[in-house]
Amino acid sequence: MFLKYFLIRLIVLLKISSRSLRSLRVSSRSLLWLCTIPSRSLRFLRASSRSVLWPSHCFLFLFIAQVESQNVVIFAFAILGVFFLLLGLFWFGWRYGHRQSCMSPYSSMPLRRASDLSYYSTEKVLRYLYELHEYDNQMFDLRKAALCRETGRIFPNAITWFDTISVDWDFLQKRYPGRYVSWGSLTPDQRHDITERHESLEGFQTEFASKEPMPKAVEPQIAFLKPGPLYVDIDTDTLLGWKLVPGTELEVLIVQRPKPKTPIRFTPIEEEE
Repeated sequence: MFLKYFLIRLIVLLKISSRSLRSLRVSSRSLLWLCTIPSRSLRFLRASSRSVLWPSHCFLFLFIAQVESQNVVIFAFAILGVFFLLLGLFWFGWRYGHRQSCMSPYSSMPLRRASDLSYYSTEKVLRYLYELHEYDNQMFDLRKAALCRETGRIFPNAITWFDTISVDWDFLQKRYPGRYVSWGSLTPDQRHDITERHESLEGFQTEFASKEPMPKAVEPQIAFLKPGPLYVDIDTDTLLGWKLVPGTELEVLIVQRPKPKTPIRFTPIEEEE
């Protein structure tokens, strides 16, 4: 009885034209009229678990009939956007939870955060850089730097957006762009010429150096010397090397440009009359 009663009302609704369905607005009265069921039918409705879903199905049918295709597309893109957002958050959480230790280029041991340095050491490093008064050797944020505990060398700007340490042999180019080779790979004449172009090489490691031109091919016995290796830009003769911070066992990477070349001036020869 209930099924017959409900099918009659559903057929009446389906006879409405497509244009009428688009302009149809479900009001509170129409919903009450659709969902009104006699008491006997309601008892039958409670007896059948499947029949409980019929009114909600009809309401969903009327709702879909009113939605335009443009709104459906917008809603679909919104769902996709939320899905990709959740996927990105899941990937970020997984990447953050599976962080791997970054190894030092010199000692092949895990790097530490320079922010773990004591207040005394931090003050010494910053004061040393400040007293240089050089544009290429400015103070940097130690909270974003990494520390090689075995050699005491500090690598600036080594903390990534994922709050991980990332240091590779490209740290030389990041510190100051150039094509660097080891000081020990130069010939004696080249070393003499470069020394003449600089005011002083004090503080740099010039006594012991690797014979290999590639910086990453440094021998272990050279890598652990204090101060660290010295590198030369073969195009501009710019020096890039480690220097000890006075009063500590820490080292920072210092850039030293050569003196500008003095232009050659020719004295004009007076013509004889």
